[in-house]
Amino acid sequence: MQIEFDERIRTGIPEIDEQHQRLVQIYNELDDAFREGRANRQMSEILARLYDYTKTHFEHEERLLEECAWPDLAQHQFEHRRLAERLRSFVVRHRRSGERVSAEVVEFVRRWVVGHIMDCDLRYADHVKERLAQVSTSTVD
Repeated sequence: MQIEFDERIRTGIPEIDEQHQRLVQIYNELDDAFREGRANRQMSEILARLYDYTKTHFEHEERLLEECAWPDLAQHQFEHRRLAERLRSFVVRHRRSGERVSAEVVEFVRRWVVGHIMDCDLRYADHVKERLAQVSTSTVD
C-alpha cells in the first residue's frame, strides 16, 4: 500500500519534511517492486537504500534535536536504534539468503515510516520550530 506524503505526516520543519518525503518515496519504490513481483535482488537493493537513507536521516534528526534541546532525545535515539537494527536485519537476511522480500517486511516498513513520523516525530515538531524561531529572531536582532 502506497504512502501519500500529506499534512498528516508533515512536521513543518522543511529539512525534516524533505527527508521524510524521501523515505516515503523509497518505501513506495519498495511497495511497487513487491506488487509488481520484481526480482529479489532489485527489492533487496531498494531495502538497502532505504536502510542507508534512514541512517542518514536519523543522524541529521538527532543532531537537530540535540541543538534544540529536545528533552526526550535519549528515548528518540533509542527508538531510532531499534528501528534501524530491525531494518538492517531485513537487509542482511535478504542479501544472505536471496529470500524474497515478504509482504510482512513491506508492511513493517510502511507502518514504521508512517508510525514513527506520526507517533514520535510530530511530538518534537512544535518544540523544534519554536527553538528555530528563537534562534532566527536572535540572529536578526
